[in-house]
Amino acid sequence: MGIIAAVSCLLLCQVMPSHAGDDAVLYSRALKAARSRDYEFAFMNYRRLLRDHPCSRYTERALFANGEYFSFSGSALEAQEIFSSFVKAYPDSPATLFALAHLYKMALKKGREEDAQQFKNEIISLKQVSLVFRDFKEYTYLSPLNRAYRAVFQIDTIDFYVEDELFTQISY
Repeated sequence: MGIIAAVSCLLLCQVMPSHAGDDAVLYSRALKAARSRDYEFAFMNYRRLLRDHPCSRYTERALFANGEYFSFSGSALEAQEIFSSFVKAYPDSPATLFALAHLYKMALKKGREEDAQQFKNEIISLKQVSLVFRDFKEYTYLSPLNRAYRAVFQIDTIDFYVEDELFTQISY
């Protein structure tokens, strides 16, 4: 996170009153709902967590959950805005690879080839994979909405799976 964003967050946290542990309660509720596949209730709690506790230790996961919710519910514009913010705010997060996969897929779907190429390049450069003595390298991530993500890097393709179903594929 940039210095300006970090200072803004600190100032905002000092101005906004919150009760200790409220964010943990919201996060726990959201996670419980996600595990029960009640995505709307999970989304409501993650959204409230972001609104009421923007500096919470759960902000990263809540932000990804919001992008994921919008992406899978067909609200591409909202998903794109959230995932773009996520990638900028959390470039070292294990979820960044999968946020970029969402952005790549949305760009392809909208016919924005230039944007898709940019996301493809970011994905490839994000994980410089060496396949010495193996055919593939795999990365996994369990999302805050309790969805299992998997990226399989091979010599000439990257396959992204969500819940063991092919989500998108990148050839290079």
